[in-house]
Amino acid sequence: MQQCQPEQSEVLARMNTRQDELRQWVDGMAHQEPETDDDKLGRRKRWMSASRMALATGPGDIVEIGALAGESTVLFCGLAEQFGRKVLVVDPWLAPTHNVAGWEREAFLERTARWRENGVLEVYEQKSQELGVVEQLLGRDWAFALVDGSHKYADVLCDIMAVRNARIICADDMNMKGVRKAFYRALALLPGREAVTSEGSGRKWEAYIV
Repeated sequence: MQQCQPEQSEVLARMNTRQDELRQWVDGMAHQEPETDDDKLGRRKRWMSASRMALATGPGDIVEIGALAGESTVLFCGLAEQFGRKVLVVDPWLAPTHNVAGWEREAFLERTARWRENGVLEVYEQKSQELGVVEQLLGRDWAFALVDGSHKYADVLCDIMAVRNARIICADDMNMKGVRKAFYRALALLPGREAVTSEGSGRKWEAYIV
């Protein structure tokens, strides 16, 4: 009897083809000449570009680990709303650790009020390495994941592995030893995934697992 469903190998081949195309696109995006001399603004533009592509090419929401004052969060929320998706932020705002001075939480809450009220944005005010949070992250479908919380090796490794099903994972601040080490360790644990980086740019920089 003729099968109505394609063979599993055919399905996997199609998935791999789509991921290869996505990887090529991210590589081209990551190596474009910066549109601005403002490094923070440049990285944020690339995150938005990558997340838009991830949303446009498949299902899943956006997760941001480490949001500080929410400048990137509101941009993610705008994109998610366009595609009918959600954004999850995980950040404990533990001042004075992880670059948190103490004022960022209130600024975040004020800046993101609209998105929290309309249900686009969900916030976990917890450490991303807590067991319950990791289980929640593992159990959801992600299009794009930004890992930009703790910069300690063990924490970054945990964060990347918790969002490993995201089609595009971005690790920020790869100029930091703990982040860079965790990124490549996670990559080694994710067969079939590849890295897209712009290492050696001389600036703070991010890397992607696609």
